[in-house]
Amino acid sequence: MTKLKQLIKQLFANQVTQEDYEPFLTQLNINNIIKVRYVTVAFIIMEIIMLALHLNIKHDTLFVFPDLLYGIMYVLMLSFMFLMRFAFEKWSHQDPLPLTKIRAFGVVFSLFILLWSATISLLDLTDGGEAMVYVVGLIGVGTVPFYKPLTSLVMYVTAHLYYLLVFIFFITPTGHAFANIVNPSLFVILSWSISVIRYHHQEKDFVDQKIIQSQSQEMKKVIEESAVVNAKLTRLSQTDALTGCYNFYMFQEKIKEAWWECLISQEPLSLLMIDIDNFKTLNDRYGHQAGDICLQCVGGVLNSASEHPGCSVARYGGDEFAIILKKTTQKEAIRIVERIRKDVEKLEVPECPFPFPSFKITISIGINTIIPTEADTIEHFIRETDIALYQAKALRNKYITA
Repeated sequence: MTKLKQLIKQLFANQVTQEDYEPFLTQLNINNIIKVRYVTVAFIIMEIIMLALHLNIKHDTLFVFPDLLYGIMYVLMLSFMFLMRFAFEKWSHQDPLPLTKIRAFGVVFSLFILLWSATISLLDLTDGGEAMVYVVGLIGVGTVPFYKPLTSLVMYVTAHLYYLLVFIFFITPTGHAFANIVNPSLFVILSWSISVIRYHHQEKDFVDQKIIQSQSQEMKKVIEESAVVNAKLTRLSQTDALTGCYNFYMFQEKIKEAWWECLISQEPLSLLMIDIDNFKTLNDRYGHQAGDICLQCVGGVLNSASEHPGCSVARYGGDEFAIILKKTTQKEAIRIVERIRKDVEKLEVPECPFPFPSFKITISIGINTIIPTEADTIEHFIRETDIALYQAKALRNKYITA
C-alpha cells in the first residue's frame, strides 16, 4: 500500500522547483501553441475533405440520422478549428503571452477533440463499426500536447465517462459491445500513461537545461576570472612594479620587434637611453624610499611619452630607462627628448608629489637613430646609444646624439 502511495505521489509530483515552475509552464505553453497551429491546419484540411465527401456521397440522406449528426459534427469541428487557429495565432504574437488563456483554451481544445472523436465513434457504432476514431483521438491527445498529469487525467476521465454513458444509446445488437468498451478503456489508460511520461520527461529536460545553463554561467565566470588573472600575471611579468614601465626582458623583446619592423620597412628607429642625474646622492641623503619615489616620478613622466605612436618605455636597470621610438627620425626624437627633459625639471615644483624640493631632479639622455640594414646589429646600436648617454651624464641635464 505504501509503495502504491509513493507511485501515485511520483506520478503527480513536480520535478521542477517552485521558482522555475512558471518559466517551465511558459515553455510548455509555447510548445503547445506551435503544435496547435499545425494541428488546426491539419484538422481544417481534413474536415473540408470529409465534409465534401459527405455531401457528395450522402446527399440523399443528409437530413436523416445518423448522416445529419455526422454533417453537424464535421461542421462543428471545422468551425471550432478555425476559431482555435485564430485565437492561438493572435495570442502567439502578444507580449507577454496570455498564459492563463492559453492554458485554459489548450485544455478546451484537447477535451473537444476527445469528445468529438468519441461522438464520431459512437455514430460509427450504429452501423456496426469500431471505436477507432475515439482511440486515435485518445492517442493523439496523449502524444502531441503537454499537460500536467492531473489535468490530462481529468480530461481523459471526462471524455471516457461521456463515451460510456452515451454508449448504450448507440450500440446495436450486432455490435461488439464488450470490445468497444474494454479496448477504448485500455487506450485511455495507455494514452494517459504516455501523456504523464512525456510531461515528466519534459520536466527532466527543463531541469537538465537549467543545470547546464548554471554550469555554463559558472564556467564562463571562471574563464573570465582566469582571463583577468592571466592578464594581470602577464602585465606583472612584463612591467616593472615600481615605475609601471616595461621591464628589461620586455625591453629586449620590444627592441627586437622594432628593429625587424624598421629593417623590413627601411624606416628610422630611434633609441633613447636615460639616466637620473645624481641619483646616488639622492639615495645617500634621503634614503632608498626617496630614491623609489624619484624613480616613480621620472617613470610617470617617461610613460607620458608612450602616447607617441610606436613608443615603448622600459626600465633598463637601476636608475636607467630606455625609450624605443619606431619610425621616428632623429629630429622627432630630439623634440620628444626636450619635452621629457623639461617635464622632469618641473618635478621640483610644489604641485609634484615628489617630497624633496631641495633636490633638483634632472636627467641625461643619449639619442641614437638608425635605419637598420643587414650589416647592423642591435647590440652595436644599444652600445652606441649607451656611449652617448655617458657623454651626456658628464654634462648633466643634457642630451647627446650618437
